[in-house]
Amino acid sequence: MDGLWLNAPSGILDKNSDPKPVYHALHDKIKGEWWINEKVFVSDENGFVTVEGFKGDYLAVYDGNEVEFSIS
Repeated sequence: MDGLWLNAPSGILDKNSDPKPVYHALHDKIKGEWWINEKVFVSDENGFVTVEGFKGDYLAVYDGNEVEFSIS
């Protein structure tokens, strides 16, 4: 929030706790471009699915079975 460090306007919220334009830009990146929603995948004729995502660890759940996998 603005004004908390050396009274500088350095926050993503103004002194009234109202969002500044940078708040909306950051929110759009995190919840839009960077956010990965749960998805339903359909397997091919061999039972494989193609998953695209960000680097990291994931958990796939199907019919009560869980499989952990990573994207490097």
